[in-house]
Amino acid sequence: MADTLNEEMVASYNVNITGIDRTRAELARLDATIARLRKANYSPTVPTVTIGANLGGRDIFVSKMDDLEGRVQASTQRAMASAMALGKRVQAQALRDATTKTGLSGQPKGRKGPGREVTGSMIAGIATNVETYKDGSATQITGWHGWPTEGRNYFEYQERGTKGRGGASKAESAASGSLYRSPNKRSRKAAGQRTALNHPGVPAANSLGKSIVVVREHLKKELAGLKR
Repeated sequence: MADTLNEEMVASYNVNITGIDRTRAELARLDATIARLRKANYSPTVPTVTIGANLGGRDIFVSKMDDLEGRVQASTQRAMASAMALGKRVQAQALRDATTKTGLSGQPKGRKGPGREVTGSMIAGIATNVETYKDGSATQITGWHGWPTEGRNYFEYQERGTKGRGGASKAESAASGSLYRSPNKRSRKAAGQRTALNHPGVPAANSLGKSIVVVREHLKKELAGLKR
């Protein structure tokens, strides 16, 4: 399981289900052994024993494996969906708690709260998604929460902050499609201070960063329950 913070401003998590093919290979060998036993000729004095039931050409063990794979995949998908919903809730609360001087002043008029909730669009815009990809050897279930749509500069300003992180020029930022962050002016910084004295800019809300650990631990707990 891994979590990342990518250019689309989402936190993503992957769960890989492996070992299915290896188990199926072992079951195939077991099936072959059972088939030989079924075809064996026993003497009249030795009772015949039926080993396993034939279910449409599949052995009972293969049928059980199919059922197990389906239950593990479905349970993992539910755990991922639950974790992504939690991530959305944690992000929303983190944004409400990330107050600013402007927000505490009540400006602009009609804002919903002192945090990053001026109109509510930033919180309402948090999306979630769960996808499942299967190949020949594994099943990968990926979930994410955040803002997948590029070009929402207002959200990026609030989430990542603006001042004290400048490096690339405006032209370079525009060319790469990244947010331009104004660098501090040296004449306005005290020794060792990273932000400007009179223009600190917009502090980062960092709701994605604050949610990752919470979501990851929740997901680990949910997946641990599959072992029981």
